[in-house]
Amino acid sequence: MIIRLVTVLAFVGATIAQDDLIVKTSYGSIQGYEGKSVDGTRVRVFKSVPFASPPVGDLRWRLPLEPKGWEGVKDGTKYSAACMSNSTTSSSPQPWVDEDCLYINIWIHGGCSALKKCPIIMYFHGGAMNYDSATYFNDTALVETYASKGVMLVIPGFRLGFTGQFSLGDNQELIPSNLGVYDALHALKFVSKEAVAFGGDSEKISLMGHSGGGALTNLLGFSPIRKRQVAIHQMIVMSSGLNFDTSASTEMLSKEMIKRAGCTNISKKLALSCMKKKTGPELLAIQRKMEEEKDQFGGAIFGGFILRAPLLPFKSMPDFLKNPPNANIMIGTTIGEMDFPPYPKGGLLGSFVGAKNLVELDELYYNLTQSGKNNQTHNPESQAIYIGAFTVARSIMEKGNKAFLYSFDQPTHHMHTDDLSYLMGIHYFERDENEKLIEQFYPQLFLNFTKFGEPSPNWKPLNLKDRYYSIAVNLTIGRMPEMHNHYEKETIDFWVRKAPKIDKIITVTRAAGAKMEWDKVTGGFRDLTLEEEDQSPVKNETLIPVLLVHASYFPSFLLVCSVFLLGLVIGRYLFNDSTSNEERMWILGPDGRGMRIDQGKAPAYAEQMF
Repeated sequence: MIIRLVTVLAFVGATIAQDDLIVKTSYGSIQGYEGKSVDGTRVRVFKSVPFASPPVGDLRWRLPLEPKGWEGVKDGTKYSAACMSNSTTSSSPQPWVDEDCLYINIWIHGGCSALKKCPIIMYFHGGAMNYDSATYFNDTALVETYASKGVMLVIPGFRLGFTGQFSLGDNQELIPSNLGVYDALHALKFVSKEAVAFGGDSEKISLMGHSGGGALTNLLGFSPIRKRQVAIHQMIVMSSGLNFDTSASTEMLSKEMIKRAGCTNISKKLALSCMKKKTGPELLAIQRKMEEEKDQFGGAIFGGFILRAPLLPFKSMPDFLKNPPNANIMIGTTIGEMDFPPYPKGGLLGSFVGAKNLVELDELYYNLTQSGKNNQTHNPESQAIYIGAFTVARSIMEKGNKAFLYSFDQPTHHMHTDDLSYLMGIHYFERDENEKLIEQFYPQLFLNFTKFGEPSPNWKPLNLKDRYYSIAVNLTIGRMPEMHNHYEKETIDFWVRKAPKIDKIITVTRAAGAKMEWDKVTGGFRDLTLEEEDQSPVKNETLIPVLLVHASYFPSFLLVCSVFLLGLVIGRYLFNDSTSNEERMWILGPDGRGMRIDQGKAPAYAEQMF
């Protein structure tokens, strides 16, 4: 009797192990396949799982709809097409693109089940909402880094370029703005609903993204619609600013595409009908040609996000940051980011703090700070990423949640996307001895945060001293990751703390009738309209504009300046701290216990989760 029972249980176990490669969703069944990591850990992979109806034909430029149900068992062993892209700025061409691309791809540990649900990482690829895809990552790396370590990794496709950002104005019923974001939200709702069938825990979904995918993660986190419709557990954002575009820019590009497609001289509704009759490849070729000639359009391309209700009902960047999610975040940047040849100034950075006097603030920064004078330490695109990361982290901290801020400071391979080599298996480069050690622990930090809510016992969250985790290794001198204060100090001090105050002073001065003009020789502002006396402008060492104001307005102006100076003194007292935590790095092992990295050796991890 006992022998027979054991035999039956063994047979049932074998059947379950085989059947878990066929998963029944609410829309139909899908067949995945089995894989194994280098150490033999079993994983399951499901590709091309539809989360929405194909956005083709009349559904082009419409909000995503529920996927159509299917009969039988759908093949989930191969990738579907990547979403439409053919960019002049991308070095990652896709072998197969199509508008029918709204699918998710899943990698999950073999031990995850409805009875033993695993935490979920939902990863959004980068590419400025214009290129790259959900299908170009290294499968082996995803198995080794994520699935074999006890998590469910989900990578969705979403509409890019003209398919996701086409616009004919404010009429959201005609064409909704931010269709790519709506796709991502739809994918998130699908995963939250269907995850348990694959073995995922819908109550532990961590959104994760790099660059444009990081911005997408931020938008979903902060969006009031997302908050009402579906919950998230945590956020992981890498190397991402807040890439907001203007509706005017997007509409200009859309009208140019309509013109080139031969759909002009008719109403917007008829133009849209005409455009829907064009093939995807035909419109993609037009987009490519427009990118090649983008200087005609002020350098604009289809991409970015538009602040527009109901998805993003915010008036400005500061308004956006007032509505953080109730979730912890792991967020950071690389020390090099976009620091390729210097980029021209353009008023980009002042918009992050809602400033009105963008040109004047640019002049101040580029003449009065070391980075600005050199124009080589950090260009505007890098600074935008640093400001975006810091302000999002601070917003979440002020909400009462934890923001684990980091800077990837390795002297070698520290540009934008370089660290993805350790995490997603792309942009591979030969590792030196220091980088081989980073390869051991860097992915573990992200897994630790996903599983346990903190990357490392020695990694403390952001505080009023702008505390962050500096990630770098030098085995020769014993340099290991450690806590520092004052994240990107020069950039943050000027643009986040001082620029808003200076902007108010400039605005008040202008309201009093003064004209602001920059003296390139002496490095200061002076009034050339209300005073004719010969007074040389004073070099501005304290970042306060040197202004000459009509005497009748002087008391008000003096009061404003006094308040500003008092704020600087108090700020310096509160935020100045030159100490740094130089303790050795500790990380969490898979069992949640601290593991020490010492003397250049990677930790001997405890037994895996399964």
